[in-house]
Amino acid sequence: MSMYEWNCILFHDVDVLPEDDRIVHTCSLRNPRHMAVALNKFGYKLPYATMFGTSTALTVEQFRMVNGFSNRFWGWGGEDDDLYKRVIAVGYDVDRYPESIAHYKMIKHGGEPKSNPVNKCRWKLLDLTNRDWKSDGLNNLNYTLIKRTKRKLYTHILVDLLESNERPFVDSSFCKEKEELTITNYKTTTSTRR
Repeated sequence: MSMYEWNCILFHDVDVLPEDDRIVHTCSLRNPRHMAVALNKFGYKLPYATMFGTSTALTVEQFRMVNGFSNRFWGWGGEDDDLYKRVIAVGYDVDRYPESIAHYKMIKHGGEPKSNPVNKCRWKLLDLTNRDWKSDGLNNLNYTLIKRTKRKLYTHILVDLLESNERPFVDSSFCKEKEELTITNYKTTTSTRR
């Protein structure tokens, strides 16, 4: 956002592909948009009402209003659910394409690499979202730009995320306590507002 005057920001997992040409990857001016509504992995159904990952689009204004993504999520899992909670906290709804159109296919791969382990603290971190979203996100993001290389079709940006400065919270006793919240419990207790 600091390099160019963007008007739409898309977040898209690299291991999924849209299956329908009617899925237009653009922002909605009303609300953040969730495009990957129906994945083959979940039988082409939305697995839970608060899902907001895989392929999403927000205007720059919407992304700033929700204070971006949390900086506490290291490893796999939870960051998309945190972003959904921020979207709702600000007062937005989520725009979705119809399930009949928004089909995506997940490409099979060998699972998450060792460099991106499951975040065992994700459920506890999600409990903090409503309290901390205004102070954890774009407004406290720290990184060091290592290199920027312009190519014909893209710009490759290499940054140091300063993980050694940010990760101690996740490695603290807060996250080491026994995790009791399961994904089923979380899904049933999370707001399903649309």
